[in-house]
Amino acid sequence: MVLNIFNQELPLELPLKVHSPMKARSTSEEWVRSVRSYLSNQLNSNWQITQNKGKVMLGIRWADGDRTYKYLPFRWERTNHGKIQSFIEEVHDLVINKKVGLNEALERVKKTQSESLKAAKSGNKNRIDVRSPFVPPLLF
Repeated sequence: MVLNIFNQELPLELPLKVHSPMKARSTSEEWVRSVRSYLSNQLNSNWQITQNKGKVMLGIRWADGDRTYKYLPFRWERTNHGKIQSFIEEVHDLVINKKVGLNEALERVKKTQSESLKAAKSGNKNRIDVRSPFVPPLLF
């Protein structure tokens, strides 16, 4: 069916498929969208993450328009999303609220997280390993 408006004929139905010369943006994984959403909603839309060479890279756009990119000590994997988020939270708190420089804040957070990881690993030495041959058998 054709409609005559201003002496031009226009179709009433749109074509089923529109071809675009532009390539579609790649879709992000669910965990990436989640972390990015958290950063923009809770911290600031100027704090962003991206992947580069299989690692997480933090990008910050400062008030004067400059951008800074720093690698975080995590691989770009779903299993690291909680660690990435908490790492960035701590860095953000140091940089924005406590006015610590970015490089110093990154080093401090790396140090505290590695110390807490070591403490967690050493705390497991007191547990009995069920695979150990020295575990006494249960008697009924």
